[in-house]
This record gives sequence, C-alpha cells and structure tokens, in this order.
Amino acid sequence: MKNKHKFVKVGFTKCYLIKCNDGYLLIDTGYPNNYDKFINKLKKKHHIDIGDIKFLILTHHHDDHAGFAAKLLKDSGATLIVHENALERLKLGISEIDSVSLNRRIKFIFRLFNQFHEFKYPPVILREDDIILKGSHDNKDVLKDLGLNGLIIHTPGHTKDGISIILVDGSVFPGDNAMNAWYFNILSIKKRPIFVQNLKLIFESWERYIDLGGKIIFPSHGKAFSIKILCQKLNKFKTK
Repeated sequence: MKNKHKFVKVGFTKCYLIKCNDGYLLIDTGYPNNYDKFINKLKKKHHIDIGDIKFLILTHHHDDHAGFAAKLLKDSGATLIVHENALERLKLGISEIDSVSLNRRIKFIFRLFNQFHEFKYPPVILREDDIILKGSHDNKDVLKDLGLNGLIIHTPGHTKDGISIILVDGSVFPGDNAMNAWYFNILSIKKRPIFVQNLKLIFESWERYIDLGGKIIFPSHGKAFSIKILCQKLNKFKTK
C-alpha cells in the first residue's frame, strides 16, 4: 500500500505533512527531544524547511503528539489548530492521567515505562491567530481555508480533545484512535488505542470514518492500512 502523504517518523510517532496553500499542514509532533531529529529528517528526506510549515494540527495533547509543538510554532510561525478540550493540558504541558490501559499486558509494560518517563513537555501557549475547534460539530471550513477538501471531526474516546482529519480522497488521520504498530499489535490491541477513556466512543469514531468515506487509515503509530480491516475488527467487536 503506497503512502502518498509525506511523513516524518520521530521516535514512536509519525508526523504527517499535507500540501496546503503556500506550504504544508503538519499533523502532530513527537516527543520534546525529537525536535532536532524532525528538522533534519524534514530537510533531508523531503527538502522542506521549517518555515514551509504553515499550520500545525494536534490530534490530541499527549506528549508524543504535542511534545515539541511550542518550539515548532515559535520557529515556523505556523498557526495552531486544536480542539478546545486540549487547551488546559497544553498550557500546563502535561498529559492527562484519566485514561486506562487497554489490557493487563499494556498496564504492566507502562508501569515500567513510567519509572523513567515523565509525560511532560514545554507548555503550548495560545496565540491570537490560532484556531480553536469547539464542541462536537464537524468542521470543513478550516480545511477549506487551507485549500484542502475534507473534514475535521471530534473523536473522543482516547482523550477528550481527540480530533481526526478525513480528506475527500478517503485518507483518514485518526491520531491514536486507531493504531497499527507491530510493537503494540503483539499486545493484542486489534487496532485499538493502548490507552482509552471510553472504548464505545472509539468504536463510534471508527464507524464515522467508514460512513464518511474513509479508505485508508494513516495512524500516528504504525503503517497505513485499509479501512476494510477496521470494518472487520469493528464487526468482530460488535458480535462479542
């Protein structure tokens, strides 16, 4: 399956780049200490300068998605696009702690991970021109203004501020609402997030991807995969 969208993988996270008016829309960042690696890969792999990034959209506020957002926004001058439910945590630079592990194996592994990792990052302070998405309404105007056809939809379940991007070509960028990384797949996640707040809402977001014409899922963790696989997983979960 060929990925036509550009991406830079830093640490565990894929940061996607979509061509828009006058530059690029970047979907998510990585951990704070991944910034220099991101800049190097951006230049060497795609010949893109940091100033070419005109917009940054955060699918949610966790440190592996917003970790170097503050630094990137300062250096690029990009406009931030984020859901209103992310603002409090972004301002603090701390991931929320009310998610639970999907299963016992993940709980065990992250109990060890937590011994040497702090879920913190430089605070992201809102600026006048940043774009705040509100409520649960679908938004097509923001992408339209960027020269893109598609929707930004509110998809909680992993976090309260979760958003997903769906383009008219069927590309779906779910953040962590769907995962496909081998190191998580061996833990029997079956495309689900490793941490959840509400699994029912995760499945509802999958249904929305399908109903809105999604074709290919581009997860933040792992390889792109067909929406048909998500349909199969969803049907199995429904029959349990």
